[in-house]
Amino acid sequence: MRWRSVLPVQMVILPVAVLELIFGPFGRDTPLTAFVGGTMASGLLIWIRAFRLRSLGCVLRIDAAGVTVAGAPAVPWERLRRVELARRRVVVFLPRIPEEGDPLPLVPDGFIQGARGRRRLHDTLVDRYGSPMVLFTAMYGVSPREVLDAVRYYSGGEAVSD
Repeated sequence: MRWRSVLPVQMVILPVAVLELIFGPFGRDTPLTAFVGGTMASGLLIWIRAFRLRSLGCVLRIDAAGVTVAGAPAVPWERLRRVELARRRVVVFLPRIPEEGDPLPLVPDGFIQGARGRRRLHDTLVDRYGSPMVLFTAMYGVSPREVLDAVRYYSGGEAVSD
C-alpha cells in the first residue's frame, strides 16, 4: 500500500495563488492574502508529508507472514486476534494479548513526531480503537474492503471481523 497525494488540496492551491497574484499582491492585509497564505502553508505541509511517506516505499504489507509496517518487524498472524472495520474507513488490527512489553507498531502517517508525540499518538489510538495499529484507508488510497480481503486471504479467514 502506498500513500496517494491529496488531489483536492493540490487543485485548490494553484488557482487561489493565481487569484491572489492577479487581484492583490502579497503583503497586503486582506482576508484573501490570509487565506492564500494559510492554503499555501497547508499545501506545503501536505507535500512534506507526502515526500516522507513516499520515501518509506511500502507503508503496510499484508502477506502470509503477517502484517509488516514500514520500519518495524512483521507482526505474525498469531499475534493478531482480529482485524475489523471501525467507523469512517478505519481498519483496526487488534492484538491477541493486550500489549505489555512488545507493542504493535504504529502505521506511519507522514507527520514529523518525536518520541513524546509517538507515545501520545499510541495512547490515543489504544484508548479510541483498542490498538495502536490503525490504518486510515482514505489516506492511502485503498478501500477497507481491499484490506479486509487481503487479511482474509492471507490469514485463512480467521482474523477478519466484518
